[in-house]
Amino acid sequence: MANENKWILGLLGNKINGIDEGGPMSIVLDEGYAEIYRSPGDGNQVAVVERNAQYVRGVVVTQDWLTVLSLLTGTLGTYVYYVRNSGVAAATGYTKHTLTNPVIYAVSIKQSQGSNITVTFSFECRFATAAATISTVHAVLIGQALPAQIDPERNGWRVLSTVHGVNPAINLFHVTAFDFGMALPLARASNDAWKGHGAVDVDLEGGLSPKGSISAQDFDAATAAEKKSQLLLAARGPLIITLTSEGGAANKVVTIAGVVFIEGSSNFSSDRTKYADWTLNYEVSNDLALPLTLAGDNNIITIEDAE
Repeated sequence: MANENKWILGLLGNKINGIDEGGPMSIVLDEGYAEIYRSPGDGNQVAVVERNAQYVRGVVVTQDWLTVLSLLTGTLGTYVYYVRNSGVAAATGYTKHTLTNPVIYAVSIKQSQGSNITVTFSFECRFATAAATISTVHAVLIGQALPAQIDPERNGWRVLSTVHGVNPAINLFHVTAFDFGMALPLARASNDAWKGHGAVDVDLEGGLSPKGSISAQDFDAATAAEKKSQLLLAARGPLIITLTSEGGAANKVVTIAGVVFIEGSSNFSSDRTKYADWTLNYEVSNDLALPLTLAGDNNIITIEDAE
């Protein structure tokens, strides 16, 4: 009997559109048909089912958080990752997965005290030819050796200081988590002789919706309003978050431009060992005199070494 041990595990060698994406944690890969046609009853108990418009799309989580900006602006190419085959010697124990033309349309980063920062990105593959199918877009190659290791910027980052606005500036203390994300409108089409989505496009010029949240245990009582309330009433301004790492890397400064806080909630508990906290949701608001962009002198978000 042929070897029936076909289990796989592990995830290595993450690289997409020329960008090394180290520290892969998970890939959720969806494949199927966007259009399903079902016949009316016509006296039959079971409908006739027709399928059209094949797709390959996915969501990836890694720990290589400094790549978050380049992911949206990378050159369209391939997405390559490896998995480990069960019961096979390491020299030939890996399977290489190659996905062609992955269009990235959403990215986000998330920091939470006590864990590594993660970056999440979503993509949809563009079928290169009318005859291309799911197996053309998603190719596998068995019997591969261990791929080259890609090291992410881990180091266990935590928030050192946070400030919103300039005049006046509001300092936030005891920040325990923050996240930031951008999603672009995604257009897809499959018609004529195309078996899959031959047209997949995002609108970098007019569709960004940057937003996120921040959580803290800062209940400053020096003013008549709680810190959460002060931020909700604050004018549009930059949110500047300085991160530090016990791993010895230089401190990083994350600057999110044009932040306005939208809504928030507080969490109180009778447990005397649990500190109260609050979370505020925010959006990035543009300035038409100095429009925000993904690149250039007026970036939506920047990540730099601290001076």
